[in-house]
Amino acid sequence: MSVRSSLRTAFLGVALAIGIVSPGAAQTETSIGLMGGAAQYDLSGTGTAPFAAAWLDVVPARARWLVAEAGLAFFTYEPQSGERINHWFPEVMLQVQRPSGLLGPYLGAGIGYAFGSGNAFPTLAAAGGLRIRFHEDWALRGELRIRSVDPWTGTTADWGFGFSRRF
Repeated sequence: MSVRSSLRTAFLGVALAIGIVSPGAAQTETSIGLMGGAAQYDLSGTGTAPFAAAWLDVVPARARWLVAEAGLAFFTYEPQSGERINHWFPEVMLQVQRPSGLLGPYLGAGIGYAFGSGNAFPTLAAAGGLRIRFHEDWALRGELRIRSVDPWTGTTADWGFGFSRRF
């Protein structure tokens, strides 16, 4: 299966899960967010480097405990060979969360791809974090996302902090 068809299948799977739980699009809560932080990596070399990420979260009205997330992270590092490598990580993830209140802890699991140095590898990811709603439409978010690249030959651990806006 090609990278493009695998990603399309993953995104359609998340969309289908949202549609099954909440058939009315007007009933969902949607937010976008940005995050940055440090990524510890063990790829072709080990170390720590900065990363940045953006995501779209969808929470069905009938299942406030479920979050479907589509995201894209960017990470750059210098391997043992010395030439800087840029990686893009498009991912989809399902998360379970505490559905209400100021503090919203969550756990999630997802799949995606790592694109870098002319290669594409499948990824598996697990995340845990905390959303802190400080305004009706705004929230802060802290997260640890552990990612297996080309399962199981490489890993990244993204320690991030960001914000999101509901619309």
